[in-house]
Amino acid sequence: MSHVVLAGGHELAPIVAFLERDLKVKPDWWTGALSAAEANSLNYRDIRDPLPALATRLEAGELASIQMRRERPQRLLLGLYSPHFCGEPSSLWRCVLEGAEVEMASFYDALRNIDGVTFVTLSIEEALVLASEDVSIETFPWQDWRLIQAAVRSPSGEWVERRGPAGH
Repeated sequence: MSHVVLAGGHELAPIVAFLERDLKVKPDWWTGALSAAEANSLNYRDIRDPLPALATRLEAGELASIQMRRERPQRLLLGLYSPHFCGEPSSLWRCVLEGAEVEMASFYDALRNIDGVTFVTLSIEEALVLASEDVSIETFPWQDWRLIQAAVRSPSGEWVERRGPAGH
């Protein structure tokens, strides 16, 4: 069973910095870019640009999303999504990581230590779909059946973390 980490924030840069430092993306990873003009097609085109260059294009609005895939040592899928990607309700930048349980738990913990990350979730099977208004302690879907655990930053900057139904 795959595990999924979803993290989001108001800025893309802290998430990209985490990915560069902790994932150590290699040239043999498959990388696909989805242009903003073709966002609804979900037709990712192979691309060889390094992650920082792609992130710059994503922030500029030229791209709507970036996906990457590692096959070894364990399969890992990575997606970066612009705010309101394909009509989704979230106004936050989002990163989705999907892979093995132990690695995803490690990424979940690491993302909680990144300034600029507003929320982070660990779930089974698929990422939670969150609207911007769901990213508060009071409105977060803590009881979503897929949720193992999640952390949401309070207005004071402190994390509030809870286990979900899949984490019991």
